[in-house]
Amino acid sequence: MKEKRGQVEVTFHWIYILIAGAVILLFFAGIIVKQKVSFEDKLGEDIVQILDSILAGAGVSEKTKNFVDVGGLSDYTFEFRCEEGYMGFGIKGGAFEDLPISPVFAPKEIKTGKLILWSLPYKFPYKVIDLLMVSSSNTKYVVVGNEFDTFYVELQDMTEGFNFEFVNDLNEVDPGKNFHVRVIDLKGNLGGSGIPATLQELGDEQLSAISFSPGNVVTYFQKDGDDWEQGETVQIISIAEEKDAAKYAAIFAGDGERYMCNMMKVFKRMKYVTEVYAGKLGELKEHYSVFGVPNGAICQSILEEARQSVDIVFERLKGKVSACDDSEDYLSCSDSRMTEPASELRELNDQLESCVKLY
Repeated sequence: MKEKRGQVEVTFHWIYILIAGAVILLFFAGIIVKQKVSFEDKLGEDIVQILDSILAGAGVSEKTKNFVDVGGLSDYTFEFRCEEGYMGFGIKGGAFEDLPISPVFAPKEIKTGKLILWSLPYKFPYKVIDLLMVSSSNTKYVVVGNEFDTFYVELQDMTEGFNFEFVNDLNEVDPGKNFHVRVIDLKGNLGGSGIPATLQELGDEQLSAISFSPGNVVTYFQKDGDDWEQGETVQIISIAEEKDAAKYAAIFAGDGERYMCNMMKVFKRMKYVTEVYAGKLGELKEHYSVFGVPNGAICQSILEEARQSVDIVFERLKGKVSACDDSEDYLSCSDSRMTEPASELRELNDQLESCVKLY
């Protein structure tokens, strides 16, 4: 009996040791997991802060392209969002950073070793802000058009350094091993066609498209199996005749919702910029009302006395910009009530040739 009792005690002893050992192992494993998660969170925050600095620097560099080597971050998928007027970016499923002021037009997701950052000034008619467009070396843009199209020719010149391909027929395209492919249809007939066999092998999230229509209208599409799923149709609000920043921004925006969201941030800034020019207009009127100022009568007439004076047109534009911002609705801004006075103001400002111009 004593021998059996001794065997039982030894058995329980080893069971106790195993249980105690398992608890100790679990304890240290928990510490390791927590440290790993903490390290990854901190690393994610550091990466997002670095990218934030890169975007901030590129956003204030007018008319520039920056090619940024981010090979050390190529394992991370960056995500860009814009909701209710707030734009942000971050690591998918991880750290995130808000950009409450700056508009950034980018694909929904980017996973790359090289970022491409491009800023263009948006003028309405005076400069409002530089629009920052973000892409990557493995985001491919396929332009479908013809060599006689003015915008087709301009795109060839303006997008040097980007991953752009220009074709007459979408069936000619080889998607390669790109992370994402964006089709840019300048013929305006994408909605009536299916997806070519060469592009059907791509996942639904890997292929998107935009189609331009007369009147500066763009429609967004997303791959859905073998067909295109139509998204938002957006009126581009611009008075630019060439190198249209708002039009280029539409090309790089992930979808129509993100485009309109970022443009509303532009219009909010436009309201404040317009107030600055209102102050300048007041100073010009006061300056040219003083007797004996060179060209005073002519300049004063253009500024405030003629039926379509700078003063009147500017007040119209100021009112429309303010109403657009107050509505917080892109659709309420996308009509001729904003573009018409902006175009008229540009023409009148050109007439101030022998005067101090408004801008």
